[in-house]
Amino acid sequence: ASIGGSPGGAETSSSSGLDHVLVNEIRANPVGADTDFVELHNRSFAAIDVSGCTLSDDPSVDSFVIPVGTVIAAGGFVHFTSPQLGFNLSTSGETVYFKNPAGTRVIDSLRFEAQAPGSTFGRSPDGHPSRHSNLAAATPGTSNSQPASHPVIINEIMFNPLHDDASEFIELHNRGTAAVDLGGWAFRRGIDYSFPPGATIAPGGFAIVAEDRAQLLADHPGLDAAVVFGDFGGSLSNRGEPVALSRPIALAGGGIAFTTVDALSYSDATQRADGGGSSLELIDPDADNRAIANWAASDESDKAPWTTIEHSGVLELGKGTANQLQLFLLDAGEAQIDDVEVVPEGGSNRIPNSDFTNASGWFFQGTHEPSEISGGVLQLRATNRGDLGSNRIRSPLTAALASGSRATIRARARWQSGSPDLLLRLLGNYLEVPAVLEVPRNLGSPGAANSQLVGNAPPIIESVLHRPVLPGANEAVRITARASDPDGLDSITLAYRIDPSAISRQLAMLDDGTAGDLVAGDGIYTGVIPGQAGGTLVAFQIGATDRGGAAAQFPAGGATEGLVRWGDGAYAGGFATYRMWMTEETREIWSGREKMSNQPLGITFVYADQRVVYDAGAHFSGSAYTSPGYDSPTGRICGYDLTFPGDSMILGDDRLILDFPVRDPTAQREQLMYWFCDQSG
Repeated sequence: ASIGGSPGGAETSSSSGLDHVLVNEIRANPVGADTDFVELHNRSFAAIDVSGCTLSDDPSVDSFVIPVGTVIAAGGFVHFTSPQLGFNLSTSGETVYFKNPAGTRVIDSLRFEAQAPGSTFGRSPDGHPSRHSNLAAATPGTSNSQPASHPVIINEIMFNPLHDDASEFIELHNRGTAAVDLGGWAFRRGIDYSFPPGATIAPGGFAIVAEDRAQLLADHPGLDAAVVFGDFGGSLSNRGEPVALSRPIALAGGGIAFTTVDALSYSDATQRADGGGSSLELIDPDADNRAIANWAASDESDKAPWTTIEHSGVLELGKGTANQLQLFLLDAGEAQIDDVEVVPEGGSNRIPNSDFTNASGWFFQGTHEPSEISGGVLQLRATNRGDLGSNRIRSPLTAALASGSRATIRARARWQSGSPDLLLRLLGNYLEVPAVLEVPRNLGSPGAANSQLVGNAPPIIESVLHRPVLPGANEAVRITARASDPDGLDSITLAYRIDPSAISRQLAMLDDGTAGDLVAGDGIYTGVIPGQAGGTLVAFQIGATDRGGAAAQFPAGGATEGLVRWGDGAYAGGFATYRMWMTEETREIWSGREKMSNQPLGITFVYADQRVVYDAGAHFSGSAYTSPGYDSPTGRICGYDLTFPGDSMILGDDRLILDFPVRDPTAQREQLMYWFCDQSG
């Protein structure tokens, strides 16, 4: 970042190798003969000269100038002690700044809180852009140790309750063998709460901090009141934010400060936990709770009661023939449906497969396409709202009902997640029955083992990239991924195929500095796909297995494969280019299904020739007026509706609509409206 910013002008950029150097480890509270130190790490594959750069704990003062001739080897480290630096770091916490020789740019900075005596703070794994924590051991000049492990961890977060009241909570879990005194401990990020003197957490036990303690105890009657604390101040963000648990430590010069026990940033990427009724649960207490992949939405599927939905009335004010039943949720969610009936007065049920003995007679469309019949019930799954057209579940009647006659629509249903708003209706709007399914109050698993608990969490696969982003014809492509597991990795493999062929090739991904891997032992694994002819699309997957046999795959979201296209070229001009890469199978499905389907299909999205999102989703955007002209996503001009994971948003949002301006022959109206809005403030 440029010091002083660049008001009124474009952001300055630098191609200097210094951008690859990070503040990697800090010690501010040494014991015995040890001293404070600051460590720098070169995360690139080439040596970098840092001569003349400065280190300081004051952004306005260049306290220490790095000596001439200081070169950090590729993947290497250099550290400076307090006698060299000429200043001591604050034991209560502060920020260390690393600036370029001209003093015009802050290359990197690292903020730390108070440190316990002898401990260090830094990035783990080395050079990670966002994972900073207290470390298990001091390692000046070498690779950082694992994060410091404490028996008490953040284990469950209810951040966006479905019930519109004070139902938020954070649960702590003591994975140790001895009770821990929580007196004076505090949440200092995310929420505001200090534990009272005498508060403890039993070995293997839990402590819950509630937004409204009385409400939480009322919602969970079996919960031990002794382990519930509150009320906390503030509220948890519905979009995700950092939360941190700290404990007090005595400072050598007197007074106290707080050092972090556990800290993480939760995400709203899991739909069921983001207002869908579930909490976020850590799947394995021994897993890294800083990794989003180690969290899952709590299972609420068996808590709600079955409800009978029924309405009788006259078929009136309709249009067309009432020969079909339709049902759908009014937003994303899950429910179970059984014993569906459409009965004319004095007649018998006209639903041919009302008890779901098989899939006969039921059709799943659009956002309700993931639904299935299982265990003798309809498992309704909606990725978004349903509607009267292409996003619904339908069943033809054995015979049409006459306008003006009387009939009854009846079914049994129960809520499982997300929207409780269910609609059953006859085609033509002759008769319908809306229902709000009962949502239980005892959501989440506070004070109990997490519902998504597993014995061994699978490896983490993250920071997946391919380079170059837009490979030229016959240019080899490096696929890289950061992979880790507390038990150690047994294998990590890259499987790829040349679309549309189903024949897959597999190769081991390496972290030994050979076969395309740039830096040995940095936790980033590399596999190389040979160059391909222009216009070739390659689909790939990454699989990792730990030494305990647990396996993970990337992508793990809506898309099942990441994609790379050769010879796509760059476009001149100042406008950003949006690319949507899809397999031939996806193109055929997209072209053949209903044009108004809102069910996303997996794509790889490339933004501005630099940013790649491998697990994006896309479908047509449009209306009943515009969509009849669509033929395929690569054919006639059309609109696109794109969705992105909550942890891979584009321009700060998880949805982007790319429309076309054919409704405006002047091509000026949209710009004019934006100008009006801008002028109005």
